[in-house]
Amino acid sequence: MNLFFDTEFTSLMDKQPELISISFVDESGENEFYAELLHDRSKSSHFVVQNVYPLLQGIAKSREEVRANLINWLQKIRNADDVTCCCDYDGDERLLRWLLGSDKPEWMWMINIAHLVYFSWLIPENENPLRHHALHDARELRFRYLNSSGYFEEIL
Repeated sequence: MNLFFDTEFTSLMDKQPELISISFVDESGENEFYAELLHDRSKSSHFVVQNVYPLLQGIAKSREEVRANLINWLQKIRNADDVTCCCDYDGDERLLRWLLGSDKPEWMWMINIAHLVYFSWLIPENENPLRHHALHDARELRFRYLNSSGYFEEIL
């Protein structure tokens, strides 16, 4: 089972950015997970303050709560399958590993698929006001992956 995920975090320039939000979308697009985390807002870049914070829902939870909720959600949707979590930025994978810590399930794998969707990013996206929202970006990654793998050609 493939899941597409994205994160928002405090700053690209920080060696240890803090996780602000994380989201997952399954390949069918029917199952989604979104969570916001408690973090130190003073570490946030100007870009994050301007482009990410206005999109947050404001229901931040502790790392432990988000970890437990995510693992429960994954267990419900995985149907005994291994789960491959796909991202397009190494920082997303690092933040997911940090979130899960030693609780990362044995059946969960992570892969950066930037090389598979690279050329699809050359096609400009409409100026979507939700860009830089983890759930929107996970949905966009899913769409670009399916589009780049010929999925839509097969169903049209």
